[in-house]
This record gives sequence, structure tokens and C-alpha cells, in this order.
Amino acid sequence: MRKSRLWLWWGFWLFLFLNSYIRDSSPEAATSSSISDLAGALLRKHAYLFDDHKREQLDAVNRELREAEAEGKGASTTEGKKRAASKHEAAVQQLLTLLETCPDVIRIDLTGQAPRVLPNKAILLPGNVGGLLFRVVTGEGQTYCSSLDYSMAVSEKTGPIDVDNQPRGTTWVLIGLSDAPVSKSSLLLEFRTKDSKPVLLPIELQRPQPARLKINILSLDTAEPTLAMVRLVWKAGGIDYKPSNAVEFSAQFEGQGNTSSYRPSHLPGGRLSEGYWCVAGPFEMTVPAGKWEIAIRRGIEQIPISDTVTLQSGTTLEKTYTLRRWVDMPKRGWYSGDDHVHFRILSDDDARRLMTWVRAEDLHVANVVKMGDIVRTYFEQRGFGKEYRIIAGDYILSPGQEDPRTHGQSPGYDIGALGHALAMNTTGHVRDTSKYYLYDWVFDAVHEQGGLTGYAHVGDNVPHVHRDMSINVPKDKVDFVELLQAGHLGTDLYYEFLNLGFKLTASAGSDVPFAGTVGEVRVFAYTGEQPLNADAWFEAVRRGRTFVSNGPMIEFSVDGKLPGSEIVVKETSKLQVKARAWGDR
Repeated sequence: MRKSRLWLWWGFWLFLFLNSYIRDSSPEAATSSSISDLAGALLRKHAYLFDDHKREQLDAVNRELREAEAEGKGASTTEGKKRAASKHEAAVQQLLTLLETCPDVIRIDLTGQAPRVLPNKAILLPGNVGGLLFRVVTGEGQTYCSSLDYSMAVSEKTGPIDVDNQPRGTTWVLIGLSDAPVSKSSLLLEFRTKDSKPVLLPIELQRPQPARLKINILSLDTAEPTLAMVRLVWKAGGIDYKPSNAVEFSAQFEGQGNTSSYRPSHLPGGRLSEGYWCVAGPFEMTVPAGKWEIAIRRGIEQIPISDTVTLQSGTTLEKTYTLRRWVDMPKRGWYSGDDHVHFRILSDDDARRLMTWVRAEDLHVANVVKMGDIVRTYFEQRGFGKEYRIIAGDYILSPGQEDPRTHGQSPGYDIGALGHALAMNTTGHVRDTSKYYLYDWVFDAVHEQGGLTGYAHVGDNVPHVHRDMSINVPKDKVDFVELLQAGHLGTDLYYEFLNLGFKLTASAGSDVPFAGTVGEVRVFAYTGEQPLNADAWFEAVRRGRTFVSNGPMIEFSVDGKLPGSEIVVKETSKLQVKARAWGDR
């Protein structure tokens, strides 16, 4: 054992040596971490410094650097560490070559009597943020790199920006600027080395006048302004901008899960899974000039919009976008729902915020669950039952619960974990900590209220929900199970119970805010030709008239009967099965 430890540590130090860089200097030599930080910051925040072709090269080099780091950390042999070190060194050299060709690099030579700066002119920033890339030469020697962020907002701090350099060598320095004022400004930089006096250099900056962006989003259904989810990306800085009328609901998450109002999703497709803001109608805002990417989506039944526009300095650009459907499931009698939404509702304002979000995602029924564990409750609701439903047209918020929730009592062992129980359409919160492991008692009490009972996280069997399912499904105490969540459909456990002859409705829930956005997965319930009614929707779920999806739509019938129906057949009977699945290209 002692010998293997010695070899492991010897291999680790060999990897560092093969990188041929010094780690204990300030700024650091171009070590694994510092060079990767520089490449990553350039790619994420300051890619505008490079043309399209060079940006592709920067992306490839950044990937190579991080892959080499991962391979080096995971390598268990000396040969593997050598290969990783060689791959890393090659990527470093590629990055340095790429930096040398950057047209906006500021070259500073401190080797002569007086410092030389090229180009000797004002540096043009793309907007209120930007990056200054310096190549500082202090003599012959190694190559180093460092990066820092600096806000130009007014503060009590005065004095130059300190930039440390080695006594001999070349240092690449990236300064990320924010809050740059409009028009002209200047910065004073102080370049320091251990062996010489500090050198002060003023840098002149120029920021163009901002532009104005005005966005209108219409619904083809009504030709009126509609709520939607919006993503605005300023391409020059790679920055996501918050729309001026974005809805803030962080406080209603009570510090649980992902508390940001900037919501990613688990929808299929790369751009759809990125972060979006919920907007409450048309908006106008001041933004930096340049190229912008505008993305708009509204649920999964409407075609997402993606557009790229260029805003000129000092001008206003107004754009109107119309959302169109690729399918209209309500016209077919199917209304979407989410059985698992966590959101505190204690006021009309709370309710308005969630209703705005739900409508922006075109989600028709949200089961808003008060959550509990054996210690306490979370996401408080101001009441339960029909009088506490919030209804806006054919959009409904209905209070429910996720309680009891048992996870286990010993880390790593899950002793006592029975899963998480859900309830919909309840008239009161069912909870008694003296009976906390008696899920059947909870299910009976919910049924006495006319509600529906089920389990969360069945698709992933978390945490060991099969244990309580094995007890209470055979006792006919369970109505539905959550199969689809976070983009993952898990049917193995569900099919085991179906194959044993038990009737269970398929359902889906987002588990917001622990997941992405409301309605990123949905249960569609068939209520027929009548307008949406909460009682009818819950009755359809009880009867099993559902399917789950995060994009494609499904039609399925046997002898004209919908899911949830019971068909009595003879051994020689012939059945006509109709199935169709379709989606937005």
C-alpha cells in the first residue's frame, strides 16, 4: 500500500512538471487552471475580440484544455498522465498562437527606458462591458497569464488597477470591464514586478451610444399581445439580458432549489433548454448596440421563435413577433397539467406571479403543492379547496401537497425511505407526524376529501418509492404516478404494476424550483369538447384519460376507447388499435 501511494504522488508531480510551467508565482505561469480560466473567460464573455473563424478555434482550444485537465486528473498510470500533459501543452501552444493573432490585443513593452504601448489610441468597447487583452513583455522568460474583473461604477475605491507581472517573461492579462460609462473614459493601470518600480499607464476607452430595443409578442390565436418566455443575448459580450418587464418570483421559492427567475428547462433541443425570462407583455429597454439573439417560446404546443438582429448606436429597433401553434390540443379535448409545482401563495400578488408564469408557458392546470417532511413544511398556501383555486380563463392554479416525504435516516443507507407522496384537488393539508410513515392513512384522508393520491419521482424510483408502492398500490389507494420529470421518462416500475393488473394513471411533474420551468414536462388529460373545468380535469386524471410528454403529442385508442377505459373481450375477440405520434419539426 505504501509503495502504491508513492507512485501515485510521483505521477501527480510528474504531470505538473511535464506541463513545464511554474505554479507558485503571481501572476501564475500558464498553469492548467490559469490558462483554462483565461480561455474560458475569453470564450464566454469576450469572444467579440475574435472573428468567426478564430472564435471556432478558441472554442476548440478551450475544449482541448479542459479535456486534457480531466484526463490528467483521471489518469491512473504514468503513461496516461504523460499523454494528458502532452495534450495540454499542445492546446496551450495553440491558444498562445491564437492570442498573438488577436487584432485587439494591447501590446506593452516594459523592457526599455520608457514603456511602449501599441496601439496608441482609444480602445473601443462594444458596450457597458468589454474585455482588455494585454500582452506585457518584461524580458526573456516564461509565458504567464492572469485575468481579473473590474467594475467602472462609481465607488469609494480610488487608485490604479494593479497588474502583477514577472520580472522576466511575457504575461497575457485579461481585464473584464463592467459598468463602463457612455462616451469617453480612461483607466489608470499600474504594472508591477518584484524587481522594478511600478509603471503607470493610462488607457483611453470609448463606448458607443446605446440603442433601444422594443419587443411586441402577439398570439396568432387572438392577434393580441401575449405572455411568453424570452431570452435576450448580446452576442458581443455573450451576456443574457433581463427584459425590463421580467417577472420576479424568487421570493416565492423560499430559498429552495434554483431560486432564480431566469429559468432553464429540460425541453428537447439545445436552445430550448437554455434560460428564459417570463415576460408580462410588450417591453422596451436600453441595450448596447450590436448583434442580438432574440428567442421566444410559449409552452410546447407553439413554435419557438429565434431571430438575430443588429442594433445601431443611438437608434431604436422595434420588432413584433407572432407565436403560431403547430398543434392545438385543447381543441382536441386535451388540456396540459403539471402535478408538481412548488410556489408559495400567501397573497393575490403571489398568485398573480405564478399565474403569469403558467400562462407564459401555456400550461393549463398547475397542482401547487405545499411540501413537508417530518420536521416542517415549506411553500405555504393560504388555503385549500375550490375557493382557493385561482382561475384565469382556461388556466388554473389548484392547491395540493407533497407530503409525506421520507428520504432515509442514515447517509448512504436510505433507511426508512418510502418515497414522496403527492395529492391533488384536496380541501385541506393532510398531515400528522405521529403517523408520518403511514402513507395509507394519508391516502385515505385525501380520498375522503375527494382528492387524488399519487407518488412523485416514480420514473427514477427516488427515493425508493417502490417500497411504499408495493404496500399501497395493491390496496387500491393510489391514483397516479409521476413518470416524466426533468426530461427523463422512466416506465420500468410503472409497467411492473400494470403487468400485475393494477390501474395507475400516468402523470408528469416539473418539481419546480428544483427543476427548470413549469410545464417542461406535462400530463395531458382528456376532458372532451366542454371548456376547461378543474373538476372535469381532475376526474379525467382519476379515470386514467392521460398521456405524458415534453414535446411530441400522442393519440391512442383501442376499439375507439381512450386510455383509462376498461374493455371486456373474449379470447377470440379482435381489437382495433389506433396509435399516432407527431411533433413540431
